[in-house]
Order: sequence, then C-alpha cells, then structure tokens
Amino acid sequence: MFMNIDQIIRILIMALSLLGTDLLAKGAPGTVLWSDDLGNAISSSPTLATDGTVYLGTAAGLVAVTNFNSVVSNRWSFGVAPSGSPAVGADGTIYFCGNGNLYALDPEGVQKWVFQTTGATGGSPAVGSDQTIYFDGSYFLYAVTSSGTLKWKSAVAGTGSFRSPAIGPDGTVYIASGESGQFYAIKPDGTQRWAASGSADSAAIAADGRTYITGGPLYAYARDGSMLWSTPSAFSLDGPPIIGVDGSIYVAAYQSHVLSAFTSQGQSSWQGPGYPSRGPGSAAVTDAGGAVYYCVSNSVWALNSNGQVQWAVTSPDNPIAGFDLATTAPIIGSDGAIYAALGTKIFAIVSGTNGAAKSSWPMYKQNSRHTGSLQGPILNQPQKRGDANFQFQLYPQQLGLTYAIESSTNLNTWTSLTSFVATSLPMPVTDLSASNSPSKFYRAYSSQ
Repeated sequence: MFMNIDQIIRILIMALSLLGTDLLAKGAPGTVLWSDDLGNAISSSPTLATDGTVYLGTAAGLVAVTNFNSVVSNRWSFGVAPSGSPAVGADGTIYFCGNGNLYALDPEGVQKWVFQTTGATGGSPAVGSDQTIYFDGSYFLYAVTSSGTLKWKSAVAGTGSFRSPAIGPDGTVYIASGESGQFYAIKPDGTQRWAASGSADSAAIAADGRTYITGGPLYAYARDGSMLWSTPSAFSLDGPPIIGVDGSIYVAAYQSHVLSAFTSQGQSSWQGPGYPSRGPGSAAVTDAGGAVYYCVSNSVWALNSNGQVQWAVTSPDNPIAGFDLATTAPIIGSDGAIYAALGTKIFAIVSGTNGAAKSSWPMYKQNSRHTGSLQGPILNQPQKRGDANFQFQLYPQQLGLTYAIESSTNLNTWTSLTSFVATSLPMPVTDLSASNSPSKFYRAYSSQ
C-alpha cells in the first residue's frame, strides 16, 4: 500500500471536514446539494479551484460560481466566451481560450494578461508542472509562460476543429487534429516526436506513459508511438477517454453517446446508457469507489463498475430537439461532490465516496482543475519479493526532479527510505527493511 504527500494532505483535510461541513454527510448518493441557473447555456465542463470556486464557460462569458458549505452564488463574470473549459494553475490563475487569444485571470476575475495569436483558438489549455500553458491555435500548438510570453509554437496540421493538449509525465505534449485525423506527440522543446491516428478532443495518459485517444476506434499507443492495440471501428468512438483505478478505459460513442468500458488490453467490458445527439461525445469521471458518472441527454447517470445504473439526476428542462442538454464532462472534487452542467444549470451532487479514483486520468483533463497533466508522482502497488522485502516503481511527474521516498508502519511516523534524481520512466525502488513488518505504507514527493 502506498500514499504520496498530496494524498496524505487530502486525507487530513477530509478528516477535518467530517467535523462539520462534510458534503458527504448531507444526503444519500444522488442527492442534489445545490443547483444554479446561469441564464445562458453552459458550453464548458465545470472547473473546480482549490478554494471551491467553480468556473464555467457560457456564450456570455466565463462565470465564477462561489461554492461554500452548500451556499452558491455567482461571484463574477468575464465577458469573453471561452472556446473550451478553463484551466486553473497552481497559484489560482485561470487560463482559457477565446476570441483568438489566451487569457489569464486572477481569482477575482481581473485580467492579468492576454496572449494574442494570428488566428483562431480553441479547446481547453493545459498547464505543465513548470506552469507553462499549452493551447491550440490555427495550425500551431503554442507554449506560453505563466507571465504571458511565447516559449515556442509548433506546427500541427488542421485548424477550425480545435483540440485540447495533454501532458505526459516526461513533459511530452499530446494533441490531435480534427481535420487530419492525426495524433501528435511534441517534445518539451516544441519539436515533433511522432504522429499517429487519433482525433478526439483530448487524450488520456496512463502512469506508464501509454496514451489513449479516439478517432473512430479507441487507440492505445506506447511512449514511442507504436500502436499497442485498437478497438474495432464499429464502436465509432469520439469522446475523450478516462482511466479507472483498475486500468479500465471509459469512452463515449459518436452520435449515440453510449458510454463504453474497455479493459487495458482493449477488450469490451460493457456499454451504458446513451441518447442520440448531434454534439460530440463527452467524458465520464470515475470515483474512488469504482463508480462512473456520465452526462447524457438531460441527466447525470451513476453506474457501478459493471455498468449497471445506480441512480440518475435529471434536469427539469427538456433537451432541445436534436440536441443534448449535456455535452460537457462532469468532474468530482476532493469533497466527494460531483459537479455537472445540464443546459443552463450547474449541479452539485453527492457521490457517496471521498473523491476521484486514484488513477492516472480519472476525469476529463486529468483533474478537477483541468490542467491536462499528470499529478504526481505516482507509485505503483508494491510487490513482495522472495526475501519478504518490497519492490515497486515510481512514475515521476517530471524527469530531472529529485524525489524522496518515505515509509511507515502506522501512517503516523515516517522514515526516509531513499532519494534520487528521476532519470527514467519508471524509476525502480526497493525497500530492504520491510521483511520484519506485517504491513508497510509508502509515499513520494518532489523536493523541488
């Protein structure tokens, strides 16, 4: 069993929340904690900042919704319509694309800077571990510093059908083109590593660096770009994939919007509810208990790990003829609440668990801040050796950083096990002091 520093902090915060304002105690799974009508159709997936503020894109602009102790109010709005979901950086800065530009706002909604491109922009930006912002704009993938200056731009085929970047644990940036149907891997310096088939809005990245992308089939690629497998084209998948704690991949189908589950080897596991619609497939989210949540038609559906419907929350509004009220992806916060947009309304719903699945990519753009990058470091499950000691692997969030590994037998007292500079993916770790311990816990963190 293992934990990293971030997980320990989240557990401590959750223990404190149980003393008073825990959302989980306010109703059974499927209970609506609150809803808010923004008055305009919500066009982006909800983005949740660490202070509980929810950011949403509408045709009228970016809206910040205050969410505290189940009290909700519209905090502020910024009059530029986002072309995708906003992303929140480590310092709380909100980044989004709109009007051919990349905007940076502070948490009070005041513009910090704007980066102008020579054409249109689209999709959702991604934020790297060094706070570099990546986004798609008219034939180019842009890399911009957190102060708003250009680092580089890399030519990618296609424009108009914009896609959202995803960042791997080694800093590789992945982005697809709707026109060319190509999926690109771009090195941290802006040069192309490889290109393959794929055209979905955003990829999902596993802890070992493999990537999943749709474009009719669901494709699985190794870090070097070689195809590991693809599903039959009969599935006609186009939604952004997510990854469950057991390695399962959940992805939506084109037109029917049916949610499908596949094993990590590409075999079909089950298919969930769907609803014929003109919009592209959205992403699901999976929680720590293995449940999967998905927006389709005018409802949020909760499915168990076998694809069986557990409950649904339905908006009182009816879908517009030929369209779907729910074309955005839900998220789940560390408070256990699901945030989902249906039409003009944002809903906060009790999930019944304590947050998102501890997988590498449990929701759209990886996390509730929608940074589109792996939040690490990640330790895989330790394995007992023949001498009764443990060995496992660390998947660093960034190569070149120094990582420390600590161990504990009681989660109270932690002892330094080792530290090293991450030079490869993954990094092997062995605990030669575990043979006399009935159980051991591990955590990892970067010291930089």
